[in-house]
Amino acid sequence: MSKEKEMLKAKIKHMISTNPAWTEKAIIALYNYQTAYEQNIENTVEHNSVGFNAPDAHRLTYYAKWIRSGKHLTGHHLTKAQSMIKKYSGQLVEIAAQNNPDKLEKVKTIVVETQGNLFQ
Repeated sequence: MSKEKEMLKAKIKHMISTNPAWTEKAIIALYNYQTAYEQNIENTVEHNSVGFNAPDAHRLTYYAKWIRSGKHLTGHHLTKAQSMIKKYSGQLVEIAAQNNPDKLEKVKTIVVETQGNLFQ
């Protein structure tokens, strides 16, 4: 991974740790990479290196559905989600690159931002 992507990965981890909206957006971004079948069964069956891993799939799918219903994660659920979702920062960098390649070119600017919408 390039130095710029590594910096972006670190920024994503930081934002997930400090901003509940980023945590929720990250969960939804990864949930959208689960297959429809995986979303339905709340598990991972495809070994395609995208979306949630098998141990996390049930809980993170539950959280994604909760968020999509218009609710927000709070308390221990937010804390748990933040600790779980940080490990997916590499995938989130790739999602950001696919959805907005210009942001990877401007990574130094992104690293100093405190808010943003990397996943849309």
